[in-house]
Amino acid sequence: MILEILPANLIALPSVKLLLRDTKSAIYHKILDSSLLDKEMYLSSIAILYIVRGKQIISNYDSKAITVNEGQLLFLSKDMYLVSDFVTENGHFEAIIFFIDDSVVQQNCTPIKNNEIDNVIPTLEAGDQIAKYMRSLLDVYLHFENSHDMLEIKTRELLSLIKSQRNGDKFLSQLHSLKSKHKRRDIREFMELNFLKNLNIEDYALLTGRSKSTFMREFKKLYATTPNQWLIEKRLGKGHEMLVNTNTNVTDIAFEVGYENVSHFIKAYKNRYKITPKQLKRNLLAQISY
Repeated sequence: MILEILPANLIALPSVKLLLRDTKSAIYHKILDSSLLDKEMYLSSIAILYIVRGKQIISNYDSKAITVNEGQLLFLSKDMYLVSDFVTENGHFEAIIFFIDDSVVQQNCTPIKNNEIDNVIPTLEAGDQIAKYMRSLLDVYLHFENSHDMLEIKTRELLSLIKSQRNGDKFLSQLHSLKSKHKRRDIREFMELNFLKNLNIEDYALLTGRSKSTFMREFKKLYATTPNQWLIEKRLGKGHEMLVNTNTNVTDIAFEVGYENVSHFIKAYKNRYKITPKQLKRNLLAQISY
């Protein structure tokens, strides 16, 4: 699965409609008629999400999975990698997503000390006022000509409404305090956990909190090889293990170990093991029969 960088990749999705946008902030409307599971995303901007219908199950490397239900607000910090399930209720999932520029957060939210921040993805029960505000956004701006001025006004209005909610101040304080929390993850640990994902080198660098050049340099020190060579070896090794120990067909194995093109997997496998997957399977069957 290809990693989606948000909000940059949202505009091309047929399930997403733009409400308002400028160069650093945006409001989107997302609607699905079937569940979308195991969606991998990376956020390059602070986000607040409001669930209109359905529910969203989110997990990342720094907290347990949480479920966000209809009528709840969710805060997602900048530089966050997450895996998300968008789950429909009665055939519908609907959400409104706000991507907020750092400067707006700084002007409207008071930071708290890091040791006062819970290690969870912050959520908040939205009251009637926020629900009415969300409905008005769709009524007025779903087919409205884009306006930078209105985007700023509507974003500030949302933050003001959140402040009026119970625990709203704490929610916004976390929004401010976590805005620049970009973690440098351990390369060895991250790669061992994620080498089967269909990510490119730029993605791995981004998700470990490094530039591509820094990631390449540190990786070479750890493994004495390039990331590409290491990934090929690890993925082919996993593929070989599955061919030997399971009845999974070659096509499914190729996808499982990060190859979108089966012929590319077969060619790489033959280069590594001097035999095709089909020939290996035939040899294994012959040994069993003998």
